[in-house]
Amino acid sequence: MDPREYINEKFGIKDGGQLLDPDYYSDPELQDDRFDAEVQRKEAKEMMEALNREKEELKEEGVGAPPSEKEAIATEIESIDIIYDQHEAKFQEATDELALFRVIEGLRSRMNTGEKNYEKAIDQTSESEIKAEVRDVARDLNRDAGKINSILKQLKISTRITTKSADSTGKSKYVEEMERREDNREYSASDSSSTNSNRDRGRSRS
Repeated sequence: MDPREYINEKFGIKDGGQLLDPDYYSDPELQDDRFDAEVQRKEAKEMMEALNREKEELKEEGVGAPPSEKEAIATEIESIDIIYDQHEAKFQEATDELALFRVIEGLRSRMNTGEKNYEKAIDQTSESEIKAEVRDVARDLNRDAGKINSILKQLKISTRITTKSADSTGKSKYVEEMERREDNREYSASDSSSTNSNRDRGRSRS
């Protein structure tokens, strides 16, 4: 969910900058919301992992099975995929909510605690400190710069960050997986051939 939509839905406000003000959004409320998001994220992740295990078991069950049985198993796996996608969406939503709460929490920790006015306090916080804090959130929760910058925008923070994306070959992840499996099998075959060759040389010497 877009941070603006979530803030408006949860807090009923359009000015997300108010969330940095502990007098408006107290630390205990923030901690409770963070805890709830962490629990929801953990539950969704555990369900995704369980469904992945179930899919792997079905794939193994299909190895060596007749074609008609393979088709039935594939249909069952596709049904699991639908459920998996639902839990993945919940995981991503909880992660984005958690990112919002962690950014608020982190910015508060770096603000000038001697300044009672939160707007002045955030103005007095260096851009490097803000960037360091939100980059930690981006790294810990695997959020890209776009997601984090959307949160900062809703909090009325002018700072923007960039994050380096992983190098991409442009290939489908499934093509890359197939190629990795081929490489592994070729390596295994080569290793086995080398072992047999060493054994043959050993026999010839004896």
